[in-house]
Amino acid sequence: MSPPIAQLLAEFAVSAEPSGRPGLRAVAARHLLDVVGCGLAAVGTGDGGHATEVALAAGGHEEATVLGSEVRLPAA
Repeated sequence: MSPPIAQLLAEFAVSAEPSGRPGLRAVAARHLLDVVGCGLAAVGTGDGGHATEVALAAGGHEEATVLGSEVRLPAA
C-alpha cells in the first residue's frame, strides 16, 4: 500500500530544494498547513456529511481516512 497523501506532501515540503527560489520551502509548508487547517476547521461545520455518505454508498476498498472521522473510504 502506498503512503498516505499527507505523508507524501509533508515529505515533499520538507525535502524541496530552493534551487534559486528563496522561500520555496516556507511557502510549501505554509500551504500544506493551510490545507490541513482548513480541513480541520471544516470538520466542525458538519457540511461534509453528505459527501461522506455518497462516497460510502459507492463502496470500494477502505484506503483513506476521512479527516476528523473514523470512516475509511476509497482513496480515489
